[in-house]
Amino acid sequence: MTTAGPQREPLPRDTAPVDAPPDPGRAPASLVTACGRRISVAALCLGGAGGPFPRIALDVGPERDGASRAWAGLSPQEARSLAFLLLEQAAGAEHRAAGRG
Repeated sequence: MTTAGPQREPLPRDTAPVDAPPDPGRAPASLVTACGRRISVAALCLGGAGGPFPRIALDVGPERDGASRAWAGLSPQEARSLAFLLLEQAAGAEHRAAGRG
């Protein structure tokens, strides 16, 4: 996947604090990539025999031609680990783009 360049607009700030309980009535936070895919993130809570189980839903919408779509249900720790990896890769990409890597 390629992008048209760095995103100049800040990411949405309407996400709940990390320690806030999931709000099932809350709309997912989302952003649209330069290639047109909408990525949505929402808290959800699954019930079950040992539950409730807090999860974070990550939904990567279809490509422009509608060919593919992906989603993942992450535990809070998995979501934090993914966030760390994304921030680490973003910093590295910016570093390399500035000619320092």
